[in-house]
Amino acid sequence: MSLIKKYTACIFLIWAFTAGYWQEGFSQAAFASGSSEAKSSDSGDSRIDLSAYTDARAMGFLATGKIHSAGTIKDSGNGAVLIGKGDRVYVKMNPGWTCSSNKSFTICRVSSKVRDPSSRDTLGFVVDFLGVLTLDGPSGQSECGALVKESFKPVAAGDFLLQTDHPAACIKPIASEGNITAQIAASKESMEILSQFSVIYLKGGASLGLAKGMVMQILEKSPKTSVIGHLVISDVYPESAVAVVVESIKEFHPWTIARGAGRKDIEYLLKKAFLCPAGKSR
Repeated sequence: MSLIKKYTACIFLIWAFTAGYWQEGFSQAAFASGSSEAKSSDSGDSRIDLSAYTDARAMGFLATGKIHSAGTIKDSGNGAVLIGKGDRVYVKMNPGWTCSSNKSFTICRVSSKVRDPSSRDTLGFVVDFLGVLTLDGPSGQSECGALVKESFKPVAAGDFLLQTDHPAACIKPIASEGNITAQIAASKESMEILSQFSVIYLKGGASLGLAKGMVMQILEKSPKTSVIGHLVISDVYPESAVAVVVESIKEFHPWTIARGAGRKDIEYLLKKAFLCPAGKSR
């Protein structure tokens, strides 16, 4: 091959490599730009996926008043002590509740008493959600037949029924209005050491201004006040609220203070939290 042909071939290879590299770089830049625009346009409707942190159906709650149950599980259809998914049971309905077929209830149990650490007065009781059953219809003079559809924990005779709406797994985070603070009174399964993924119960609910989706800072006050994590409220009752710790940099304990967070906290959290895919509403 002549010197001119070698030179021409070399120039052609350099041009081809440069063109290919430029085209690849352009494609990557265009993809990144499109992704960034989509993220920016969707950020206003981004929802945190609580199912990535816990089973949203089994969070339970802090009952601060008398519990008015719909009925009680009397025994299982096969005589088993521990009852699970797929088992048939007999239920005694309380006055005011009928044995209607296909009506679903949450199976519950009181697991622990919560006391105010300063006064030692009883604040309430932690209610565990154990599963879900569906009534079949009357079975005998005073009992209903039912089928356990879901079981999060072993169920037993004596567990009671509540008609509840399980919180959505996809929660749109919202900022708090005003300076709202609340104490973390207890946690699911009465855990004393809390961190990311913990389900916690706040002292104060709708009466305090708490709302579903509200993001709160978890504070540490020793030696000075600092933010050590964030929680998202999943359900609200008149005097209590349920929340999930979606981010924490260190462990903490019950009776830690939570403070309402602003938009900057939400923007920060959306970069770190597990988010629901587009189109998923629950």
